[in-house]
Amino acid sequence: MARTKTMLAPKPGKEQLLIKRGNVGEALAGMKGGESRSGFLGGNIVKKPDYEVPEEVLDEAGKLRRKAIMELLMAVIEPSQLSSKSTPEMDRRSLFNKLKKSSLEELKRFLPDKMKHTPTEHLKAESLSDEQKAEIQDLYKEISP
Repeated sequence: MARTKTMLAPKPGKEQLLIKRGNVGEALAGMKGGESRSGFLGGNIVKKPDYEVPEEVLDEAGKLRRKAIMELLMAVIEPSQLSSKSTPEMDRRSLFNKLKKSSLEELKRFLPDKMKHTPTEHLKAESLSDEQKAEIQDLYKEISP
């Protein structure tokens, strides 16, 4: 048994808002300046991204510091489980992508106050005490959901 497509009639008073497919040029041709139409005019729908990555302008020292902080955070932080079906590798990848999108100022928020002004050469996971690692993990849990 073949189905036939049925369309409901437009709501009363909404007929002027509807533009039949193929008549977009005609609909726009009669418009005067300052006039507007509402509704879908056909064509491709442009999808905007959910978020925009801000462009961060850093000098060479800033780039090195950002990279060192990112490596330190990836070595120290144990990411929270995303879902019951996610694997630890998926959780690490999600953490990496999150840190990669973050600016230098956002990455510094994960560091304790004592470490924010530490020279880049000393930002190594091996040189941190267990207390500092726990503090970084606690800051991550506070800031991130």
